Amino acid sequence: AARAPRVCLQVMLGQPMALVSEGNEADTDWHESEFISECLCWHNVYRQRHGVRDLLMSAELCDMAQNWANHLAHANAFMYKPGETQVGQNLYCRLPNTAVTEVTGQEVSAYWYSAFKQYNYGKEPDVLHANVNAGHFTQLVWACSREIGVGKARSRQGKTVVVAMYRPPGNVSGLFQENVLLPAPACGDLELAASLSDSSSSYSA
Repeated sequence: AARAPRVCLQVMLGQPMALVSEGNEADTDWHESEFISECLCWHNVYRQRHGVRDLLMSAELCDMAQNWANHLAHANAFMYKPGETQVGQNLYCRLPNTAVTEVTGQEVSAYWYSAFKQYNYGKEPDVLHANVNAGHFTQLVWACSREIGVGKARSRQGKTVVVAMYRPPGNVSGLFQENVLLPAPACGDLELAASLSDSSSSYSA
């Protein structure tokens, strides 16, 4: 198993971490959510590999992401929230699986990061091509993104849906080369991401 990084150990040991608050008490108490904290941890593990600033957890974005995850689970749908031009989005869905009961933040983050295999650092991609092939990865490591919010819900059919929202949004046309930086040499986490990317019971959009 991949070694837990320092930022993840902070969460597990109950040490304080940065939170972006809009001034009102958040509906999503992310401090009590091991899943949300773990998503933040592993996002920042991968971002650090690319030499970009850590994300901060936003209470507002957590509420937005949770509300959309609830909607998708209730409607048995799987799509980006339309009209959200001010935030970037990542989606993940795991089909019912009796062998594994809970989706983890590490699993989701590694799955999104595994799309690095489809990204070409040598040229500026068009947005459509990037989103189809590597958009999950490029949004996760997008240098100018500063905040993240995460939500998770389960449908009546047993599917688990995860929504992540980022601000400022990534995957902006013409800005890929300055925001998606080359990684440091690969290590165990990268191998973990590659192995998770072939899971037949998971998919993303």
